[in-house]
Amino acid sequence: MSGDRFSRFANISREDRAMPIPASVRQVMFGTIPVLCFLLSSLFCLIMVRKPVMLKKIHNILLFSLAIIDLLTVWYLVFEMSLKIFYAVNSFLKVPRLIDIILTSWPEIAKQ
Repeated sequence: MSGDRFSRFANISREDRAMPIPASVRQVMFGTIPVLCFLLSSLFCLIMVRKPVMLKKIHNILLFSLAIIDLLTVWYLVFEMSLKIFYAVNSFLKVPRLIDIILTSWPEIAKQ
């Protein structure tokens, strides 16, 4: 009897069952996760630097190094996303990038 209740889901593929995340929710998630990561890692590093006694234990040194890596990762992601936004706006406005100027003027430079 319980098999009849779930038999209607037998022919539905996995892709059809998965519910997509709306774009607004994704934007909020991708905005809050880096901010929280940066704030909490900064707070942890600040606590560790202000209390150097805590850095005498191996596990605290490991956690401190992981927090530094998190900070560097967040900085890279923010920098990378800002570059993508900048290039998307510039391509929309048809403003040439520096690499485009260098590549198009390269044959002229090579002739000299």
